[in-house]
Amino acid sequence: MAMKMAGAWVRRNARVTRWTVASRKLPIVVVLPVIAAVLVLGGANESGASPHAHIKLTPHVHVRSTGTPSLVRSAESRAESYKSQVNPSPPPETINSFAGFSSPENSPPSESLAASPDEEFQFTNLGYEIVDHKGRTHSGSVSELFGAGNVFFSDPQVMWDPSSNRFYFSIFENRGSTTPDEGIAWGFSKNARPTGPSDVCTYFSNFNYGATSYPDRESLGDTSDFLLIGSDRFSTEGDEANLGSDLAWISKPAPTEKGCPSLSSFESGIQHLYDPHDTSPYAPTPAKQVDPNPTGWVAAVPVLDNGVGTSLSLWRVTRNPATGGASISASESLPVPSYEYPPYATQAGRMKNGERALPLQTRVYLTQVIMAYDPRVGHPALWTAHTVLGGAGDATQWFEINPWNDNLDQSGIIKSRSLNVFNATISPDRVVKGRQSSFGDSAIMTVNTSSRRAYTAIQMLSLVGGQSASPMVIVTQSTGPYSDFTCFEPGATYCRWGDYSGSVPDPAAPVSGQVHGRVWLTNQWNLPDIDDETPTWQTTIWQAQF
Repeated sequence: MAMKMAGAWVRRNARVTRWTVASRKLPIVVVLPVIAAVLVLGGANESGASPHAHIKLTPHVHVRSTGTPSLVRSAESRAESYKSQVNPSPPPETINSFAGFSSPENSPPSESLAASPDEEFQFTNLGYEIVDHKGRTHSGSVSELFGAGNVFFSDPQVMWDPSSNRFYFSIFENRGSTTPDEGIAWGFSKNARPTGPSDVCTYFSNFNYGATSYPDRESLGDTSDFLLIGSDRFSTEGDEANLGSDLAWISKPAPTEKGCPSLSSFESGIQHLYDPHDTSPYAPTPAKQVDPNPTGWVAAVPVLDNGVGTSLSLWRVTRNPATGGASISASESLPVPSYEYPPYATQAGRMKNGERALPLQTRVYLTQVIMAYDPRVGHPALWTAHTVLGGAGDATQWFEINPWNDNLDQSGIIKSRSLNVFNATISPDRVVKGRQSSFGDSAIMTVNTSSRRAYTAIQMLSLVGGQSASPMVIVTQSTGPYSDFTCFEPGATYCRWGDYSGSVPDPAAPVSGQVHGRVWLTNQWNLPDIDDETPTWQTTIWQAQF
């Protein structure tokens, strides 16, 4: 059931409950020398919920409720000692770091990141931040970017396209004023150095969502010909039942286009997706291409049998020469090491109402997929990661996938005996500058960590040339427990977190005389709880090297 709020119809479970946008610049707590453990063996499960708590697909947004403020008690935050591995990769180091977008009006941030040779573009549920390499910042609200009024936005996505030297972005939008009008808002920059709304072209396509259904957990990728937008579909009525998953596609503007063509000039379409078992997968995620290629790929977690997965699903996307539209293949099954649904991630401390801080929500879906050529294996590969059961409760499973032969180039689990490891994204170090390209055999990953004795932290680690993972390195340490209005929805047993982080190759990384490229990353941390309801999440944008 929809409800009317501030002049716009939003879903019954709408995440946004206050419509003012506020961006606060706050100091970043950066601790570089601390190294935490990346262990092969797990210890006692510190789970905040059953590992099968996520089996039912539900929309991931929430209404605000109330909590009772009281005293808060801090908890000890600690790092792990490093346990040696066979040929571990050297840990990455931070080169530059900036405060990202933050807002007390919305939760979670769902931050996405793209990097051009000159700028980093961070996109969140309520706003964007564009930072150049000298630290100069341009920021604003999502409504300003799309020239929209009081409407509902969710699941922001942004990417850089080196073949046309422009940014692309997308977000779920409900722009109905009296009844739901659900669809996908999308656009692109007119040039390689946008600073705000005047430098972008924006559009709205409702595909076949409209008043009856909406896209959720929307994800952006591409081929050299098309933008690809994967999402789950939910009904706008009743209990908002899951209706499966889709892949929408939109033709790209010509690389020489400097204006804003009419919406009718773009080819577009949408197709329902099925995995090899003829069921709908969870959160199909198109690959963002670093090396432009007419063949694109979509990856997803299939429906798990009794909460255990042993495969991922893949779809190939090409251009149909007869129609000029996108051609989407039947799904293919990729065998992977087994995994299970993750529990919620426990955190240290107590809320203002005196109760122990609730655990943080985790998700088994793939957070992002990046497609880039890897000279070590000799083909374009897909890099991706997701949260699974393991270690102290939550672990991160990562993959380098050969989609051309339906097998894995490499994979692994990042886990700790005493820390939850979750909300990860991974990016290779591939550099593409026009016709020049280099590197691509190594990657940097960002994760969040927490436990009953440790506040949340942003950490990162590296995977160099097929070696095992490096130890984790703390980038930003939270300074208290996290709580906001999402923790107090009736029946809630967790607080919203994520829903994803972001990591992308640095296209401006030096090539001459270098062994590896660099990576830009963004992730979430938090200031201490204020009143149990006001979001205190912050984000960090940083550049890392091997």
